[in-house]
Amino acid sequence: MKKILILSILLISFISLSAEFNFFGNNPATLANRNQVEFRIPGFNLETELSNSILSLENLKIFDTTKYEDGSLMSDKDKAILTAKDLDVMLNLKAEIFGYGYDNWDFSLQTIIHADMELLDKQYTKIVFYGNEANKDYVVHSGENSKAFSFIKSSLKYAYPEPMNIGMINSEFENYLKTSKIGQYLNEMPIWLGANINLYYTILYGEVLDSDQYFGAMVDSLYYNYQIHAKYSDASSNGKLSAGIGFGTKIGVLENGWAYFSLDDLFANLTYRDLASITYEGVFVDSLLYLEGDNYEAFNESTQDDSTRYKKQTVNIKPTVTFGFEYIPITDLTIEAKYENCNYGMRNGFSLGSGYLLKKIWPIKIICGYGNGAGFSELQTGLKLNFMEYDLAFSSSGGIFNKAKGIGFKTGLKFKF
Repeated sequence: MKKILILSILLISFISLSAEFNFFGNNPATLANRNQVEFRIPGFNLETELSNSILSLENLKIFDTTKYEDGSLMSDKDKAILTAKDLDVMLNLKAEIFGYGYDNWDFSLQTIIHADMELLDKQYTKIVFYGNEANKDYVVHSGENSKAFSFIKSSLKYAYPEPMNIGMINSEFENYLKTSKIGQYLNEMPIWLGANINLYYTILYGEVLDSDQYFGAMVDSLYYNYQIHAKYSDASSNGKLSAGIGFGTKIGVLENGWAYFSLDDLFANLTYRDLASITYEGVFVDSLLYLEGDNYEAFNESTQDDSTRYKKQTVNIKPTVTFGFEYIPITDLTIEAKYENCNYGMRNGFSLGSGYLLKKIWPIKIICGYGNGAGFSELQTGLKLNFMEYDLAFSSSGGIFNKAKGIGFKTGLKFKF
């Protein structure tokens, strides 16, 4: 019950990941030049993304039941769409419970929810639409390996306020660099460094371990057997606290250009303790063997077992890697490129962005990228004043407008003092 209550509070709070759409906002080195207090407002910020493997927004009209009221059948084109791949659904939610920054220090407390689920096996869908062959056994695994987990992440970030250079390693190395133009250039590049310490507390976990469906149509019988085995957090489950670290760099490679690199979630593992389990099994057989005189009844039996519990489940979080480049060719125009790979994120891959600050207060940015086997795009805008910033963004993946197979939404609000 405590787990459910905590998650409910977090969802009601549902607040920001960052409250600012800086391409490299998670890099602690970006705090080096901040000389103000920032407070990210609870209740006004969020980031959420939902996508699937086969259906675009345009395809949703397939499920409009009014189309079939006159007896019309689903078209071959619509059937081909629904049977092209397994139907997978991905969900990503990030929310900040508290966010506060003071000069080159920053503290955040956020909840993260990630889910990757298979709803339908394409072979099963094909049988539904096109039928099955007689005297052939079928086995499908709809839902198997579906997984969802959530956790709280707190981060304390710090950036050294003064730039350094590689010549600071020792005087002999600095003198060596000065012997060539390239060495002088490298020695003069300003380098900002930052680091962060993270604490993770696990909330809820769920996974479908096995999902098997067996069925067939024989000469004298029909049968359908299924077994589903899952484990999940319940009222008796417990979370566990763990730690991780991260660091980042910002390098001035050009007069108005910077390179970024950061690693986060190093040594991070999520452990969920005392998980419940459930196993559903069912057998249905409709056979001539059950015909006795005028009495006939198909065999139909199902069982449920929830007696087993799992001591723990560990989710290994791979390090989050981010690197890229930012360049300002003219005043208020920014061009950016980035690669990111996050174990609990959806927007992984390469992206390019260009933004412009209209009238010094109205930012507009367009981002395009490719990752996880699909392209994605994002439009960002908002309001930027001396004392506050408001950000709003809409994104799509797998296509644009009604061709999109995924949609996302971000909003953020922070005050500056």
